[in-house]
Amino acid sequence: MPLKEKGCRSSAKDKAVDGPAGGLYTRALVFPDASRWRRSVVLTLHIMKMKSLQPTVPILAGAVALLLGTLAPSAHAATNKRWTGNTGTPVWATLALGNWTGILAPTRIDTAIFGERFTPSPLDPFYRVQTDGSEVLLVKVLPAVPGPIAADLVFLNNWKLTERTTGLIGFFSAPLTLTGGFVTVSGSHTATIDADIIMASNQLTKLGSGTLLLERTVNGSAIVQEGVLGGNFTITGNLTNQATLSPGNSPGTVAVRRNFQQTSTGTLALEIASPTSYDHLIVNGSAKLDGDLNVALLNGYRPKRGQKFTFLSAGGGVSGEFDNVNAPVWDLLTLRPFYSGDSVALKAVVASFDALPGLTSNVTAADWAALQAFDVTLAPEPSAVLALGCLAPTLIRRRRMRR
Repeated sequence: MPLKEKGCRSSAKDKAVDGPAGGLYTRALVFPDASRWRRSVVLTLHIMKMKSLQPTVPILAGAVALLLGTLAPSAHAATNKRWTGNTGTPVWATLALGNWTGILAPTRIDTAIFGERFTPSPLDPFYRVQTDGSEVLLVKVLPAVPGPIAADLVFLNNWKLTERTTGLIGFFSAPLTLTGGFVTVSGSHTATIDADIIMASNQLTKLGSGTLLLERTVNGSAIVQEGVLGGNFTITGNLTNQATLSPGNSPGTVAVRRNFQQTSTGTLALEIASPTSYDHLIVNGSAKLDGDLNVALLNGYRPKRGQKFTFLSAGGGVSGEFDNVNAPVWDLLTLRPFYSGDSVALKAVVASFDALPGLTSNVTAADWAALQAFDVTLAPEPSAVLALGCLAPTLIRRRRMRR
């Protein structure tokens, strides 16, 4: 029978030995149905509670290396592994014990769930309930062994997974490997992954109405199906946006090494803080556009008329356009996208003739497009827009006569 969620049973050899280091806890673990493993595994794991480390950090001895060589992909049926946490620095290491339901850490066929609260472990008095939204460090115990791995991730509250070992002794930072690739963030919560992500087979798929912030590199492709994907990150494959893509952290950059596509249901959310500080989407391949473009101005910044912000560049060219542009209006100005062969820029222009006080628009859409050609040279300030609006019919007629 497959290995059940409890993962192992304790033998009669359990004992606690006090020592100068603050206590040595020894447990012999016997895994049932050893025939399903490449060889029988009977391990003794030593978890040393070191007084010199604050908070307490579990140190896993050479048993980890043995486990890495013995665990077959079919060692147990897929389960939901819920993070339970401990009283020390929360670490997620490959096959580390105690931090997960069923004792063992998730394998390549398990879903790792970060819930609303930590839950106490009935197996060890050192474990306790902790607060929501903690940071979990992604580590490994030996440089040559893999880092944390799971099929999929589920976040039911605000969480952060970080690839670092600050304050830890005997550990090494490690990337996160996903074999399934579904990352779900529920409700209005925000989950942050400040670690490289290795996609073992499938693309990363963002699900749930919450926000996922990525801060490093996804080695593979990604698709945003629900909610928001944001942060400063690089996608080594393709990126498809069917929900909301929000580059940066007010503001920042998303880099796509292959192709980018936004579908009719997608929204690209941009933020502009100054002439030199605004969101960027940099695509090495092609960019295919559709859907909505939402623009927000930060910290009271108001661009001057004629200022441009090239927010998207695509080495393989740009095709399509945004269906709808939602941008603020200030001083009779707004931001409009201007498309070129390999880039898209936002430009501060007159919002519309209807916005000009005392004027009634009597020009067509083609007239308005022609008028924008005079945008920078004839009316650099909003006060001059009134005069330009009055002269617009004459200017347009002269432009047509010259043709």
